Amino acid sequence: MELIRNIETAILERLAACVPGVAVEQGGSDPSSYKPNHPKGALVVYFTGANFYTPLNYNDLTQKIAYQFAVSVYKKELHGNDGAYALLQQAQEALTGCTILKNKLAPLSVRLVNCRKGLWHYEAKFEICLPATAL
Repeated sequence: MELIRNIETAILERLAACVPGVAVEQGGSDPSSYKPNHPKGALVVYFTGANFYTPLNYNDLTQKIAYQFAVSVYKKELHGNDGAYALLQQAQEALTGCTILKNKLAPLSVRLVNCRKGLWHYEAKFEICLPATAL
């Protein structure tokens, strides 16, 4: 699991460097119950799972693993330069194509999770595919 922590740390560092003025945090609780403390919003990163690709040669058992991470965007405003859409776009631009462990992050999806009590919650998913050997 050290690899997952290393990827997550690299994502957090990239977001902190490229998206100033908001909280950038490691996920640690249920994203649906998260309450940001920063007045301008938050980006919360967490690991969502991995897909193991079938090896091309079963005698070799070399395969790739696609690790998926989500960035939750929490914002009180939706539109404008300080809204959720703008923050979501900044996060996407910071991470799309970002090189981590000699491989690039690729965007997978964006979705509205919910809006509760005026707090917009969007989720952008990213994937990085790395070589792996048999476990």
